[in-house]
Amino acid sequence: MLGIAGIAAWNDLGLPVLLSGTVAVLAIVAHGWNRIALTKLAYQRTLDRTRVFPGQSVDYSVRLDNRKLLPLVWINASDGIPEDIAPSRSQLPDGLEWADGTLSVSTSLLWYQRASWHCALECRKRGYYLLGPARITSGDIFGLFDKSQTAGGVEHVVVYPRLYDLSHLGLPSKFPLGEAISPNPAFQDPTRVRGVRDYAPGIPFRHIHWKASARSQRLQAKVFEPSTALRASLFLDTSAYLGNDEIRDLDGFELAISTIASIAQNLIGQGHSVGLYCDTKLITGEAFIAMKAASGTEHLARMLEALAKATPHAVAFEQVLSAARPALATRSTICVVTGGLTPEADARLANFRRRGFPVVVHHVGDASKVLGEVG
Repeated sequence: MLGIAGIAAWNDLGLPVLLSGTVAVLAIVAHGWNRIALTKLAYQRTLDRTRVFPGQSVDYSVRLDNRKLLPLVWINASDGIPEDIAPSRSQLPDGLEWADGTLSVSTSLLWYQRASWHCALECRKRGYYLLGPARITSGDIFGLFDKSQTAGGVEHVVVYPRLYDLSHLGLPSKFPLGEAISPNPAFQDPTRVRGVRDYAPGIPFRHIHWKASARSQRLQAKVFEPSTALRASLFLDTSAYLGNDEIRDLDGFELAISTIASIAQNLIGQGHSVGLYCDTKLITGEAFIAMKAASGTEHLARMLEALAKATPHAVAFEQVLSAARPALATRSTICVVTGGLTPEADARLANFRRRGFPVVVHHVGDASKVLGEVG
């Protein structure tokens, strides 16, 4: 335009000079407007929580704040929202639109103006979902130029596995695993000393109470409290659901995850110590789940989050059994949730039983394949 204006001026053509000069000036103004359109523009995404169960919702809000004198005639902000936690289109407020995995808003902002929008993310399915980063686009008033940048960072929403009452899964509420509590317990808790007694042959040397022995001038042995806490290691075998790439039972896979999560919740709710080992690969990159036995609600939350990250891809279940063996406590009960054991896995579990580990197998799937307790 400047070139045309120069040629027109050389030939004393006033109107072309005016028109081309005006266009050139507007282009320069538009370019400068575009360069500073996204400066001092704040984007904020807020989630009221990031850990939920299927069927619950997450309150999602987004705010745009134009902190400069220059108005923004148009601005678009889009945020990636996976379909399984997308908001219901019928419930979206004016200005928000969700399509193809993107929640977007288009608006305009005057100088020092802010605007916000709210909606509910409907968490329909177990998973570990990534939100963001958002992409913000704006430009000049004439629409000649536009500029984009990312904002808001990345957040994750964890949708835990669906939990069921054990009776709804055909399992007894008081799960029959591990050490039974009785007046004459077969096992004792070596961390809780109840008293002392005279030493007798057969008592382990490490159980001698040396201070009491020195006081009484004869050997005294520690007497321990009876063990009331169950030690259980839960194993998930997904080979029957995922072993065939052509025929995959994803519904059975999800039910198996919910089953093992429900068992873990039941046992930890009773104060027991529970470990978790699953042959599924995690969306965060881990080859499989391996969590040593512990108790408490925080440990349960970590287990549920690990199960939320499980993907329908697995390593060999026998590999998980081998990796878990060194971490299993003595007499820890092994509980396996499976769609059907391979002969090799069945043989390894039988070997665990011969070594003194109680083993219980629960089948999730075809009722004709129920395995019950490993003999």
